[in-house]
Amino acid sequence: MQGIKENKTRSEQVRQVNNTLITILLTVTQCLLKSSLIISTYLFIIWLLFADAQAQDNLPTLTNSKTLLNYNTAYTLDDKRLSLSRFTLEWSTRMHLGANWNAHFELFAELADDDVGLGGSDNFAHFSQALIDNKYARLGFSQFLLTWRKGKNTVDLGKQVVPWGLLDGVQVSDRFDPVRRRDFVFAQVKPERLARWGVRWRTRLSSWQVDSALVFDGTVSQQATLGSEFQLTAPRYVAGLELSQLGNDISLKLKSDERNHTLSQSTLGMRLSRHLGAGEFSLLGFRGPDTEPVLSLSTPTNQLLTINLHYPRRNVIALNYDFSEGSAVWRLEAAYIPDQTFNIKSSQGMLLSQGARSLFGMGLDWQTSKQLFINAQIVVDYIDLPKNQLFRPKTDSILTLRIQRPFFNQRLLLKTELIASLNQHDGVLRPGFSYELSDNSKLNGGLDWAFGDLDGQFGQFKNASRLWLGLSYAF
Repeated sequence: MQGIKENKTRSEQVRQVNNTLITILLTVTQCLLKSSLIISTYLFIIWLLFADAQAQDNLPTLTNSKTLLNYNTAYTLDDKRLSLSRFTLEWSTRMHLGANWNAHFELFAELADDDVGLGGSDNFAHFSQALIDNKYARLGFSQFLLTWRKGKNTVDLGKQVVPWGLLDGVQVSDRFDPVRRRDFVFAQVKPERLARWGVRWRTRLSSWQVDSALVFDGTVSQQATLGSEFQLTAPRYVAGLELSQLGNDISLKLKSDERNHTLSQSTLGMRLSRHLGAGEFSLLGFRGPDTEPVLSLSTPTNQLLTINLHYPRRNVIALNYDFSEGSAVWRLEAAYIPDQTFNIKSSQGMLLSQGARSLFGMGLDWQTSKQLFINAQIVVDYIDLPKNQLFRPKTDSILTLRIQRPFFNQRLLLKTELIASLNQHDGVLRPGFSYELSDNSKLNGGLDWAFGDLDGQFGQFKNASRLWLGLSYAF
């Protein structure tokens, strides 16, 4: 009887694996068919809009096209399991559409069956949702942009990003765009900005460069899904809710405010820049929904506890300045948010309160004569609310340090990165490498090691520390 039960168990496991593989295969086929149809349709529309039948020279022409295939996997150090297995296809193309017009669009497809997942998408506005979106696969446009240039003016129409910050991977003034949070800080490129639908106009007035943007898209930062590897559990992110103590009888559900393309969820901003001394000075301001949520709880029903995610509007005013000094580049940022909304401690449950928030950042890029590149940054984040009301420290101090050096005629790159909270004494250490196997292929790998208290900003993921490996091919 014992042998029969074991055989049945093995059969069920094999059946589950086969069903998963079949599902993934069908999803891949669906992605390929749908993406081919969508791309063909868009190209046909562009041709109808811009082709001039009387002038062959004005026909739309392809100027650049690139495809990147990437596979990443990771193995956790704590409980010895495969936590990441993700395949990504990115296809980008640029087209010249005739006088003054160009097009740029990027299509992505993702396949995953792991503990990290593809991240939530219920807080994306309708037209920013993926064309195909399920547990194992996601297909959509990461950018879709039409650009018009004439004289000093450039106008971008479509799905795009607005990168207004100077520092690398930390957000001081760079708060216009939402970002992807499904991998926490373990992503290879930071921040992973999310494009939204809108219009951007750039021009020059005397010695000033004017950059303005209006986004009719309520999409906010992507969060890790409940139960996934990087689900946020630190008190600062869940308003002090003890998720681990809810018990097995209570189910959790995250519910985001409905995101749409209305004026009330739009983001409007402007940046003014000019040369000042040896560098460039920028003044920027914008208003729109906060891309990070505040929380409220619904009354539990049928052993279901719903956590509601809200994204109140706020104003951001910021100053940036960067300048070169020999082989070093200095970057300075300061931002002030007078009306930031926070969760505060209360015996009445999750309450909200507004307070002023000030952020200051300084960064240094230094290229030594020995091909050693060093990037060091420090950010101070201060909240003007009583300390005993906050779920996070009143003042956060974050240090980032990146060091890298190439070897073997630039084919091998060794690097390490430290991201640490100076006030909470936790952080992440990320040594790694990148090796060019050929002109088109690259092998990447490294260690993501989180340390500190489990209630800390980074220490919450100390049990998710991992070894990772990635292989990419571009053509």
